[in-house]
Amino acid sequence: MHPSTDSHPPAPRTPRRRRAVSLLTTLAAICASPFLAAPAQAAPLDLTCTGSQTLNYSPGLTLTPQNVTVSGGGTFTCISLADPTLTAGGFTVPPNNATLGCGLTGGSGTFTYQWNNGTTSTITATSVATVNLGAIQIISTGTVVAGQFTGDNAVFTWTGTSSELTACLTSGVSQYNGTTTLTFT
Repeated sequence: MHPSTDSHPPAPRTPRRRRAVSLLTTLAAICASPFLAAPAQAAPLDLTCTGSQTLNYSPGLTLTPQNVTVSGGGTFTCISLADPTLTAGGFTVPPNNATLGCGLTGGSGTFTYQWNNGTTSTITATSVATVNLGAIQIISTGTVVAGQFTGDNAVFTWTGTSSELTACLTSGVSQYNGTTTLTFT
């Protein structure tokens, strides 16, 4: 403090003064908060499921892509905070024809899941497949376009294995079995 500009000593820091400063600081923060960016928040998890799936290929998948009939299906055990009555579900892959080989790459499609509470959810999704001898992983991402949870984002992951480890090189892989996860947010 310079004697020529201020001759009064600073006010002592009393509990009352500290409370007043704290209150003013809090009020300033509250008033400024609408102008500050809100932190990013994760989307609410409407549904999470785990289960199993089987896919059948006839004739079996080989290294050379060929016309095959694909069929199969799967089941889930689920938890839904948005709808506690939904605890399980399933889906069917009706027989359809595709040109496929062991080097699957993916595609897009529409999938309908049937739930234990009598409802359904239909998603449109794009799938990416990764295949190594004896194992396959498919990750499908899309949107629920009809039924329960319409508008939600959907992610389906399937990791399958085959007992025919080297069949891609010979007679072809006729079946993959594996675990699945499904989430709607």
